[in-house]
Amino acid sequence: MPPAVAALSRLPGLTVELTNRDADMTDFPSLTADHDIVIAYSLPGQRSWSGRGLRNIYLLSEPLDVALPLGHRLAGKSELTPQDLVGEPWIGVPEQFAFDLLLHELEAVTQSEIQVVQRLSDNVMSDALVAQGLGVAFTPRFTASGPEKGIVTRPLRGVEAFRHVLMLLRPDKAERLAVRTVADEIQRQARALEASHTPAEEPPLVGPRWV
Repeated sequence: MPPAVAALSRLPGLTVELTNRDADMTDFPSLTADHDIVIAYSLPGQRSWSGRGLRNIYLLSEPLDVALPLGHRLAGKSELTPQDLVGEPWIGVPEQFAFDLLLHELEAVTQSEIQVVQRLSDNVMSDALVAQGLGVAFTPRFTASGPEKGIVTRPLRGVEAFRHVLMLLRPDKAERLAVRTVADEIQRQARALEASHTPAEEPPLVGPRWV
């Protein structure tokens, strides 16, 4: 969002106001009543926004990597599997949030119970707790911290660990010139962000079929 807001700030007569809201999967559509554009995300296979009368505009698909503290026993591996993570304490998210569903999937794949030691909706705080050695966590690849913040990230194979990011708009609001202008710029910046993190030899993740 910051690059999009910076670009839009140069357009005369257009004011963009951001609001940050914690929301579980079922809350995202309701936010469109008070906001022109809602940036939402879902995990593969989730269709909870279908039939809500909203316009869904796909932005990108972002891998969810595993954040580890520097020096962790798994930090030397180039990628991880669910079995690698058995017995690790986790920094999770509030129940019913999308990332929490991934933890349940890991439990199903490994047939072992996951210990969640903290639940936070703030990825920056989650990464900071990981850096202190309090657990591992899922972190979005495009916006994650790095070694300078005390963590390393590794891709997870064996489960669909990524999220679809999209815009939700009410059809009447989507037709307004100002809203279309902002939506178009967000799409441009999303394409640039995804391209900057996708190696040439690696095809980008496929967007959700229901959008």
